[in-house]
Amino acid sequence: MEEEPIYDFNRLKRFLESRGMHVGKAEAYRPIENVDVDINDLRNNIEFTNEGIFLKTPEGDKQQIFLYKRKYHLTKYRYKYKTENENYPRFHICRCKVIDDYINAGTFEIEYRRANSEPVNVIDMDNAYRERTISGMLLCQYCMKTLNNYTRRTSSDFVKILQEAKKEETTDVDMFGYTWDWDTISEAYREKKNYICEKCKIEVEPLDRFYIHVHHKDKDKTNNNESNLRCLCIRCHSRVDATHRKNFSKGGLKELLDEFNYIYPEEE
Repeated sequence: MEEEPIYDFNRLKRFLESRGMHVGKAEAYRPIENVDVDINDLRNNIEFTNEGIFLKTPEGDKQQIFLYKRKYHLTKYRYKYKTENENYPRFHICRCKVIDDYINAGTFEIEYRRANSEPVNVIDMDNAYRERTISGMLLCQYCMKTLNNYTRRTSSDFVKILQEAKKEETTDVDMFGYTWDWDTISEAYREKKNYICEKCKIEVEPLDRFYIHVHHKDKDKTNNNESNLRCLCIRCHSRVDATHRKNFSKGGLKELLDEFNYIYPEEE
């Protein structure tokens, strides 16, 4: 069943963070000029990272941005869609398949504009190629696929996130050092991996999914970037290093490990 649209930018920010895209890692927000991407931007100024798309500005700072097509048929299909923004170009917040295809074809720098604020200008190909001001573009479907989610989100939501993000963000952690939203992030990652251990490939029964954990590769419990996570069964998790072997050798963790080994004995 399709999820309901999310209009609360705080919920959108939590969703992006659960996918490892930590908005606000750039400098303190400052609106940049809404202009065409040029070859110098592509070669020297635009960075595609796991945390989003960033632009190095002439002032020497770094701003998180989104991309969208500079020319678009804004009125050609006006009777096809129920809402106007369905006929707007899609905006991009990561290097999805669409952006990658344009870069590989060598046409990215003549097709796209960059921005971090709204409204933005689009050349209306159905109105004598005049500039038109729009807001509320929908997120590219390939970006949604890359982020493993298909809920509608708009460029207006994303701009609000950028405006609210502060240069020096502090991370709230619990008594064990995990971020406050770790349960949500962990659940989303395990679900993405179908609750299958990435090391031994064991599959557990649905009621036993609590035996499947998420491990931070660099041991930093606040680094929830997806590239830093690994889905492991409790047995593989207990063997990651000396610290984990010690932690799983006593108390409640040992009891859970013993239960798991009894239910799912290791194959010889």
